[in-house]
Amino acid sequence: MKQISTDDFDERIYDDEETALVFFHRDGCTVCSSLERYLLDIEDDYTGVAFYAVSAEDSMELFERFSLMGVPQTLLFARGALVQRLSGRKRDDDYEQALGALASAGR
Repeated sequence: MKQISTDDFDERIYDDEETALVFFHRDGCTVCSSLERYLLDIEDDYTGVAFYAVSAEDSMELFERFSLMGVPQTLLFARGALVQRLSGRKRDDDYEQALGALASAGR
């Protein structure tokens, strides 16, 4: 999972229209750390989906752009369009189902 900034986000998500999972986190958040480990474990299972991490502290403008409240937040994009949000730490099945649908939509 690649850490990206606001500028990287705009280029990759909007300009390149990538199909992507964008994970918002902050340092010291134990729930964020748990989710990040899980996402790293499954990342290779979804080859058509780019996985990105964004520090909410370092990219507050991006955090506010999507009116996010708290972390972790996971946004899913298909060809540059926001298609789903997952707030907090959901069940593993929720992420797998969302990513399966996202991978299909991104084709």
